[in-house]
Amino acid sequence: MARQKQLTVTFTDDLRERLEEAASAAGVSIAEEVRKRLERTLEEDCRPIDRKLIASIFYLAHLVYLQTGQLWNEHAGANEILRHAVDARIKRIGGAGDTALDPTWRARLVESDDLKTVGLGLEALNLHAPTLGRDWNK
Repeated sequence: MARQKQLTVTFTDDLRERLEEAASAAGVSIAEEVRKRLERTLEEDCRPIDRKLIASIFYLAHLVYLQTGQLWNEHAGANEILRHAVDARIKRIGGAGDTALDPTWRARLVESDDLKTVGLGLEALNLHAPTLGRDWNK
């Protein structure tokens, strides 16, 4: 384990309570919960476009609720609206050019050249191995 230095940080009562609840739910100390959260946000900062997409999805989910009065994960119609909105956002912010995949790429996690099959396979990997490849940008 890397050498650690202590740092004094002041939290509001509300934030400390929320951190205590999160740490308790995860079965870790408050210090470990804070460390994990800081490491995650620093990792996310490495790819600003990905962070922007995640923030957009979060906000789109909120807009779907405002539009429908339903949570996307509890109502089929709200879920479909969110899927269309996310698809439209992804198409708007990137992905121009050829759709062919590089067959020599070193990390073929799903053995297929079919884009839908690869997408479904990656979603399944994310579901069953959520930390797989987290250090891809290091």
